[in-house]
Amino acid sequence: MGWAGGRLRVRIAAAPEAGRANAALEVFLAEQLGLPRRRVRVVAGFTAPQKLVEIEGLEQGDLDARLGR
Repeated sequence: MGWAGGRLRVRIAAAPEAGRANAALEVFLAEQLGLPRRRVRVVAGFTAPQKLVEIEGLEQGDLDARLGR
């Protein structure tokens, strides 16, 4: 996990089949942020390599601090 060009880059080992990689990304980010999984959702890019993720309940500064930005 790291930042590149203003985007967070994450590599997930789960296969991109039947939403497994998206679910694994949600779990990974929730764990990294110390949030329940239900507060982290992929909302766009379901079948694309680049995703848009919605994170409920964190201000931008808190998000950046928790992700080491």
